[in-house]
Amino acid sequence: MSESSDCFTISVQGRFDMSTMERVRRELAQVEPMSFVQVDMTKAQDVEDSAVALLAGLMLVRRDRLQVKGLRQHHLRLLGYLGVVV
Repeated sequence: MSESSDCFTISVQGRFDMSTMERVRRELAQVEPMSFVQVDMTKAQDVEDSAVALLAGLMLVRRDRLQVKGLRQHHLRLLGYLGVVV
């Protein structure tokens, strides 16, 4: 996790599965609730729908303070189906 001017970035590289999502959740729990966080998935591969669904739940809780970048269209659509405005 990196920090720059009130914005935390959690980077995901390689496979994004349930164990990787658990790491993201743990890192997110260490950030103040009102802080802005971006999950950078530009280097993620083999992105599992189930992990994206859990990420969607976190995004709904944190609302506009948690954003994701680098997902492909399929997963952005999935976030939309789950109620996340992307």
